[in-house]
Amino acid sequence: MNGFLNGTRSLLFGCVICLVQGFVLFQVPTSRVRVEFRLAEMRDGPGLTRVEVDDPPETIYLHKEPVITGKDIIEAHVRSESTLAGFYQVDVTFTKNGAERMAAATEPKKGYLAVLIDGKVVAVAAIANRIYDRVTIASPMTKTEEGAEHLASMLRQGSGAGH
Repeated sequence: MNGFLNGTRSLLFGCVICLVQGFVLFQVPTSRVRVEFRLAEMRDGPGLTRVEVDDPPETIYLHKEPVITGKDIIEAHVRSESTLAGFYQVDVTFTKNGAERMAAATEPKKGYLAVLIDGKVVAVAAIANRIYDRVTIASPMTKTEEGAEHLASMLRQGSGAGH
């Protein structure tokens, strides 16, 4: 496969998701942002929505309903210790209900998980293991501590705990 999912660009183990999609840095808005984690496919199917992703240029197909939304996020922060493969890590913790939905959705250990902020796909990763109450994101946008802090801030702004 090309793009997101070739073996040299996609890492996934345990509940660590190394997201390979580039992230456009947004201005930090004063209002709440919309955060969604959705299942995605690389091939079209019934009920899926086609989405063109900019970087790298690729087409993915999103499931209509999110697995979780910002209201299911308790916390998002940058890990202060080491990096993963040269990327800073953003830990995201889900509510009990969000964790239950994420575990059920990722139990088959197949397909892909997309992260959307304000309707824009900002990251995609293969699902290799069931995800429970937390996930760690390492992506090109977390190559710098500033980028990782920005992602964590956006996730907090969209979270149930963000306000």
